Amino acid sequence: MSWYFQFLPQDRVCEFAKLTPVQLLEETEKAVGDPQLPIQHHALVEKSHEVKINEVAIERNGETLNQLKALNAELEKDVERVRQRDELLAKVESMKKKLPWLKYDMKKAEYMEAKEQEKDAKKKLDEAAKALKNLAEPVEYGLQLLFRNIL
Repeated sequence: MSWYFQFLPQDRVCEFAKLTPVQLLEETEKAVGDPQLPIQHHALVEKSHEVKINEVAIERNGETLNQLKALNAELEKDVERVRQRDELLAKVESMKKKLPWLKYDMKKAEYMEAKEQEKDAKKKLDEAAKALKNLAEPVEYGLQLLFRNIL
């Protein structure tokens, strides 16, 4: 590698001393003499700028993704609540349909119990009538004897 030395006039030295580090680098690249160096440097600066823009976009997209995940989690909870509500409403409808049958079954049970009680009461009435008849026969027989004797 060969080194080139350039001598600058005094007014150029003053200007050179006033340059910012970025300007100093650019002027140094020009002074080296390779015409591709400033072009490559400019391309590198543009790529660096693009990388920064992409990093910001990635960060924003990450934030958006996190917000959308949180929103999705909330929506999933809402969907689950709606599903549970629909299941409960279906149960309510089913129970509404079963209610008349339950009322019917209760009335039927009451009817059967009343019928059984009526049967028991009739049986007791028949037994009482039989007992009365059994008790009345000797009395009738006694009365017949008594009336025969009196007449």
